[in-house]
Amino acid sequence: MHIHITKMNKLFLLLLMAPFSSATAQDATYHLPKTAIETTVFIEKSVYTPGDLALYSQRFLKKSAGQEKTEQYRILSIDMAPVPVPDTTKVFTAHIDQKHNIQRLALSDDNILLAVNAEPAQRTGTAPFAPAPRPRPLDPYKYLSQEILSVGSKMKMAELCAKEIYDIRESRKNAMGDNFNIPEEHRFGDWSEVFTVPKFADAVVISTPDDTHYHPCMKALEWGYDVLLEKPVAQSEKECTDIAKQAHKYGRIVAVCHVLRYSPYFRAMYQAIHTGMIGKLISIQHMEPIECRHMAHSYVRGNWRDSKETTPIILAKSCHDLDILRWFVGKHCKTIVADGSLTWFKPENAPAGAPMRCTDGCPHESTCPFSAIDIYVKRKAHLGVFDLKNNKDEAEIMRKISDPNNVWGRCVYHCDNNQPDHFVSEMVFEDGTTAAFSMEAFTPYGGRRTRVMGTTGYIEGDGSTFTLYEFRSNRKIVWDKKMADIPEYKGSGHGGGDMALVCDFVEAVSWQDGSKLTSDIDASIESHVMGFRAEKSRLSHQKVEVNVK
Repeated sequence: MHIHITKMNKLFLLLLMAPFSSATAQDATYHLPKTAIETTVFIEKSVYTPGDLALYSQRFLKKSAGQEKTEQYRILSIDMAPVPVPDTTKVFTAHIDQKHNIQRLALSDDNILLAVNAEPAQRTGTAPFAPAPRPRPLDPYKYLSQEILSVGSKMKMAELCAKEIYDIRESRKNAMGDNFNIPEEHRFGDWSEVFTVPKFADAVVISTPDDTHYHPCMKALEWGYDVLLEKPVAQSEKECTDIAKQAHKYGRIVAVCHVLRYSPYFRAMYQAIHTGMIGKLISIQHMEPIECRHMAHSYVRGNWRDSKETTPIILAKSCHDLDILRWFVGKHCKTIVADGSLTWFKPENAPAGAPMRCTDGCPHESTCPFSAIDIYVKRKAHLGVFDLKNNKDEAEIMRKISDPNNVWGRCVYHCDNNQPDHFVSEMVFEDGTTAAFSMEAFTPYGGRRTRVMGTTGYIEGDGSTFTLYEFRSNRKIVWDKKMADIPEYKGSGHGGGDMALVCDFVEAVSWQDGSKLTSDIDASIESHVMGFRAEKSRLSHQKVEVNVK
């Protein structure tokens, strides 16, 4: 798709007075160029074709699958480049002979003057459009049991399919119930079922996918439950602020799982800043390296690949970091400016001959750093998504990622992802303190990297240890405690933050005192708003006001 937007541009012709002996007298007619903007829009087309059992989805699953074939379009990228087009309103003639010293004119196919007595610069043309390889069509009957296939009636087949779906949900519900000794009357297959019986607990933990945080949380607060809510809080700024209002309306405690606040490492760094060990805080530089394979797993292939279905990556991955920065500074954020894009994990960067899936005989699989076979089968990383019977069974893992319905077996260049693979932002707080944050996908390691600048000292940390430098004394103070050395944090995830968070939440609920938490719901919402405003800045290429109070 090409769109031309034209504007006039002047070209000055300089004729050099130097003799050329081989010129032949003739005339050449030409146009001066004007500049056009060539816009290439890469669009993804998704087609939904209902199967012959879709008619019965509402009847047996209580959810319509849609009865009409539908098409959806999504813009993946827009590239713009200047190109010359002939200005046909102005026609010129050059006389080529020895007298005028014009030996040769270089003209384009449409008579644009390109060069006088010289070879024209070569312009790189637009690559021809190449549609993405079509995925292999899925045959649903291949996945149906013999019992279902033998009944003959389409309606009966649909009923049995729905029963299998519910049986899977029921078996998982009972497995969890048996594992944690949950009474039968308090085992639920769906979050909404919890609120069909009288209140039977002090608090609820909401650790569902991102798109199912808002409604369960709002309902739980209405019913009088305190809430431990997984991050991100919700999918929009409005939903986040609604949850805060709901918590205040019903006087309930909401703790967001900002586990970094509770880790000994960040707690020690916070204390160093706020006890004056580096003087007045001036600025912070903070980076979150995602680790390249983690990026491929979670934000290209996986559950957080689409910002519309979940949240923008600045929240899905980095809301912890925004919260830490807000916590360290201790002031409201005034403005934020951000940039970044999805640069690499796109179809146009796929190596030649790369199929839709890593398991389809890709000629580059052995050298690709993002190979699904390398990540899951060889390294056995991120296997929690596969529901495996045996994590060491390579054949079973291979069967999982080879399944055409399994998203984790896809080539990273042929996914339906839109999350940026690099993101930078700069924040200014009320007292003039600045913070620069960078999220980077292309690193060989995870963990955070932090530098804190104060008027009398400096802190530099790598996520597990940090060093404080005092300017006047030249003294160095190193914090390098291991979790095994701190009994109350031993065995706890996120650098010890998981256990500390749960302990504080239980104490806050027991005493009905939200001040027992390191972070209340208002502070959590403020850092989330910073994330939504950062994404707004990235998309608009403008500085954005924050000022959440």
